[in-house]
Amino acid sequence: MNTAALPGNSEKIPFVVWNTSGTAKKQVIAKELHLFRDYNLFVWDGYEAAEAVEMPNLVLRDANGNAVPAKIENAGISFGYDLPDDRFRQPYMAKKVLVTFEAEVPAMGYATYYLEQAEPDQNQETSADFANERVLENENLKVTVNEDGSYQILNKETGRTYENLGFYEDTGDMGNEYIYIQDSGKQTVTTKGMKAEIRCVEKNAFRTVVEICHEMMIPSGMGEELQRQREMCIDPYTRVANRSKELVPMEVKTVLTLEKSGKGLRVATTICNQAKDHRVRVVMPTGLNTSTHLADSAFEVVKRNNRHNDTWTNPCGCERQQCFAAMEDETNGLLVANRGLYEYEVLADEENAIAVTLLRSVAEMGDWGYFPTPKAQQIGTFTLEFEVVPYAAGKTGEAFTEGYAFQQDLTAAQAGLSKAWLRKPGQVKPELVSGEMPLEMSFLRFEGEGIHLTAFKKGLEKNDLFVRFVNNMPQDEVLSFRKESWMKEVYRSNVVEEKGEVLCPDENGVYHVTLREFEIATFGVVK
Repeated sequence: MNTAALPGNSEKIPFVVWNTSGTAKKQVIAKELHLFRDYNLFVWDGYEAAEAVEMPNLVLRDANGNAVPAKIENAGISFGYDLPDDRFRQPYMAKKVLVTFEAEVPAMGYATYYLEQAEPDQNQETSADFANERVLENENLKVTVNEDGSYQILNKETGRTYENLGFYEDTGDMGNEYIYIQDSGKQTVTTKGMKAEIRCVEKNAFRTVVEICHEMMIPSGMGEELQRQREMCIDPYTRVANRSKELVPMEVKTVLTLEKSGKGLRVATTICNQAKDHRVRVVMPTGLNTSTHLADSAFEVVKRNNRHNDTWTNPCGCERQQCFAAMEDETNGLLVANRGLYEYEVLADEENAIAVTLLRSVAEMGDWGYFPTPKAQQIGTFTLEFEVVPYAAGKTGEAFTEGYAFQQDLTAAQAGLSKAWLRKPGQVKPELVSGEMPLEMSFLRFEGEGIHLTAFKKGLEKNDLFVRFVNNMPQDEVLSFRKESWMKEVYRSNVVEEKGEVLCPDENGVYHVTLREFEIATFGVVK
């Protein structure tokens, strides 16, 4: 990166933020940066010397020199080492800072930021206003946390409020890794009406974070009668068993995060699980008036009925998703995106709620015979992440984009420390470099309602790059993308990367291609 082009003559600590998704993103990130490395200081004598260096007052700026609101904290001292190709490892002690801010990065590209020394009155850390600890608000949403830890979300665009979202449900599970089967007594424990501990842990110019804590008392497992039925290989569908009368605590910590530019509420749920034979779900009552819903799958977003037909024999109504499930009526919609949470169920009799499975604890593999799987009981602590995105009817494609964007966080890398051990002995600070790459760049920018980028890769047998899209909409949509400076030629291709029709851009250097409903399209790009 050509960090030498950064404005001003002061010392700088540059770093680059990468966006590997097909959508331009504004997202809060936290990155540790080295203020300096000292290659003369080693583990046993360098810590105190590095610690004694006074922490400067710093300001964060973008590539144009504009100040960016940020929280900049002393991150302490750490030992590290470089591994050169031509010499032994090079140890150092580094003094670090942690910078947290909302980055803005173009699609399939990067943006450069830097820290520099500032006058004391330029410190950007804002004082938190905790006047209302239960409210998170930005220009898109207003979230209010209820006494029991559930929350209401107001979509400011439509005026629609979704109530009692995000309560937890724990039920017994006498099934296996293939299928959920609830205990015969149908015993359910929820957080509805349970007083929660709620506190705001962060509120500044770029995000608000609220922490919610529950302690659920749940059965320790299934009753002893189930184990004998397992060993006898009794069909799971015919088993009869109830949950144990012994109760154990299950601590559930929920962290709600609403970012400055966020269109959805980000949620991280940490479960400390000490029980067996149960399932934990988060439930989102949508209150939407519709008989169908949408779920992301492999190269499609499939429409499903909220109720199964008479041929459905599974005692569990769960379905499968990849990135998200969504529901919409004539005026509003609600999408729940996830990371690795592939099981959900629509509860048609409970306000068309979307229930997402967070944790399943089971004792056997299933299929045939008895094959114990003790590790599948998931004893331990787990953190599960999802996002709740309200949207207006007619903006389904935008909601899909948000659901896919949730899968990929921005990443950052510090610049200016390459081969630092070669410069001089002792303390080494990041340097500015005259490089070939600009300070900000997008390798691929595209537009298209409901069109999702699924691949951006080098060819298997040639140096061409291959880009793949899918149209998730039930009608034709136009894909438009700009001819970037690195593109010499763009052509239609297929899954085996054969060359087809060469495309021609319009007078503005933009390609326009119509994708049929649910079409998967591959393009080859000659560099």
